[in-house]
Amino acid sequence: MTEEIEIKKKKRRLNPLTVMVVLFGFPYIISWYMFYSGDSLFFKEGKSQGVLVSPVREIPEFETVDIAGNKVSRQLLQGKWSFLVVGPSKCDELCNETIVMLRQVRRAQAVGRKRVQRLWLLTENTHKAELNILIEDEHQGLNILMHSPQASQILYPVLNPENSTIEDFSIFLIDPLGNLMMYYEPRTEGKKVLKDLKHLLKYSELGE
Repeated sequence: MTEEIEIKKKKRRLNPLTVMVVLFGFPYIISWYMFYSGDSLFFKEGKSQGVLVSPVREIPEFETVDIAGNKVSRQLLQGKWSFLVVGPSKCDELCNETIVMLRQVRRAQAVGRKRVQRLWLLTENTHKAELNILIEDEHQGLNILMHSPQASQILYPVLNPENSTIEDFSIFLIDPLGNLMMYYEPRTEGKKVLKDLKHLLKYSELGE
């Protein structure tokens, strides 16, 4: 009888590892479910400031180089929330407005800014020297991806499947699993982008 009671007690005890998995793994499970099911658990319909991509679209493998000549692939998108802007290398008023806004949105996250990165995918590579100066003087941390016809052929249909072209300085939000989840038109107000990002960082455990 005593032996049966002991067995029942052991069965009732929760394995410490199980408890840890439930406590710390649940947020990741929810995030994983959202992104792979295409369900927008973090935004009710019509509540996001940007245009939700539903279901999310996985960014395929691609290869290019950054402005320093380092190889870049889809791996760059893993582990961080990525704001990707697409536009020419000549930084005009719209360009400056966009990259300054994204810099400020990221800074506004305080400690959470480490979970966010900014990427600029060039549509041509003409003004590389000017871009090097721009990055060094004003936008350190902005990762410029050089134009590559092969990469463009892979990425453009995912970013904008309805059209082979992309409006200059459109903004795409990619989740830390490498999925396109939101889109902002050029000249979207920073306060709208900020609101969405704060919401995502608050309710998602994704992103280092």
